[in-house]
This record gives sequence, C-alpha cells and structure tokens, in this order.
Amino acid sequence: MKKVIFSLMLLAGLVWFFGCSASRSSMPGGIVTTVETRAYWDFYGYAPIMYKQGESYQLALLKAKDVAINEAYTLAVKTLVGFTIEGGSTVEDYMLTKKISRESFNAFVRGMRVLEWYEDREKLMVIAVVRVYKRDLENFLGVPVVTPPGSFKP
Repeated sequence: MKKVIFSLMLLAGLVWFFGCSASRSSMPGGIVTTVETRAYWDFYGYAPIMYKQGESYQLALLKAKDVAINEAYTLAVKTLVGFTIEGGSTVEDYMLTKKISRESFNAFVRGMRVLEWYEDREKLMVIAVVRVYKRDLENFLGVPVVTPPGSFKP
C-alpha cells in the first residue's frame, strides 16, 4: 500500500514539475507565446475591403491591407509614445452649436514589424498585426520601458 501511495505522489510531483517548467504559456485571447518572446507588444489594425462591381478584388484587398497596417502603426504610436487631444465647443443661447475634438501625434519609432496580415472573408476585412519589441523601443528612447508587454486591439 505504501508503494502505491509513494508512486502516486511521485507521479503527481513529476506532472507538476514538468507542467510548471514548460517553455510555453498561453496569454489571454488564445495567443501562445514562448518565454523568450514575452517582451513585445502586438497591435491590431482593421480595415474593410471595399470594392465595386467591375473593380479588381485584389486591388481592393491591397488597399485594405495598407490601411490596416497604418491603423496598427497608429495604435502602436498612440499607446507607446502618446498623443494630444485638443478641442472646444461653442454654445449660443444655452445650446451647443459646435463641438470639435482633434487628436494629434508625432513620433518616429523604429523596430515595428508587420508580423502578419490576413483576410477575413466573412466580415470582408483585412486584419494586420504589428509587433514592437521592448528592446527596440528601449534602444530608441534610451530609457528602460516599464509598460508590461501584451496585445492591444482597438
């Protein structure tokens, strides 16, 4: 009886040890990463595929790809570097007549890589993923970055 209990305890210990020391972990959203690649940010950009009858679908797909990549770049710069919001409103006779809100950002960031882009035919969209590595951003800024890595979707 003692041998059976000892064998079960040993088996449970081995399963726990090898299960905890695995080199793969799952992040929220089902993205599987390895230990070596935890120091990056993924930014997602979306763009609709818009084409008219008689136009080339492939050309519309390439245009949507460019827009999706630019959207992902924009989200990356806004998240990592920051942006400015300015605005105002006009009120006449206690009624809002005009409201303006404008955001602006200006940054040059090296090290962004288009990780992948793919077409979602169900939704007629292109989705692009841009990856920024923490070491590239630290080299560019010249200071350590303390923002935790992760995935960002608008």
